[in-house]
Parts: sequence; C-alpha cells; structure tokens
Amino acid sequence: MAKMIEVFSAGCPLCDETLQRVRSRVSNEDELIVQDVHIEAGRRRAASLGVARVPALAIDGSVAECCHMEPVRVELLGR
Repeated sequence: MAKMIEVFSAGCPLCDETLQRVRSRVSNEDELIVQDVHIEAGRRRAASLGVARVPALAIDGSVAECCHMEPVRVELLGR
C-alpha cells in the first residue's frame, strides 16, 4: 500500500543521513516529500503536525512515534 512519507530536514549532516536512509527504504509507489524547515512552507507543515525537532518523519500525515523523543527509525516504513 502506497504511503505519503515526509522527511523534515534542516539540511544538516544528520538530516541528510536520515533522508538517504529513508530513500533507500521507500517503494516506487510511495510519495516522498522533503520538508525543508528553512522554508516557510516547511516550517508551517512541521508546526501543523507538532514536529519540534529535526530530522523527523511523518507517515500519512502523522509524525512517527519514534520522532517525538527518539532518533528516527526507518524500520517503521516496513520495507
């Protein structure tokens, strides 16, 4: 089943590494969106979901439970 996956990033080395790891796990059917928090639209989207730190991951419009206080776990993508 296709998923909408958002990666919230500030372009730092940790964010870049997380984005690479996510890209290696998503399927061709999934929609991958990178939300740059340096851009107003990215900050607004992050705020609307309650993202308080980056990197963070949202799947189908919900922040992954690991992203509230733990490091991003790409295993949650299920691939």
